[in-house]
Amino acid sequence: MPKVERGVWVLNKVAKYRRYTGLTQSDVAEIFGISLQAYSRKEREITPFTDKEKVILKELFIEDFPEVTVGGIFFDE
Repeated sequence: MPKVERGVWVLNKVAKYRRYTGLTQSDVAEIFGISLQAYSRKEREITPFTDKEKVILKELFIEDFPEVTVGGIFFDE
């Protein structure tokens, strides 16, 4: 589940990058070929992203964040 700090939801890195690039959860779900609900579970860290999905996300974010890596998105690099 997303973290809550002081009563406010804290977005994870995937959500932050996605929002900054102007993509909606529906946009990414369509790219992945999954339902909005399935994507939402991934972003809320209920279901893990596959390695293939991690690479796709990196490619979606790289135009706005040229230095982005899979490790930087999903791990503490």
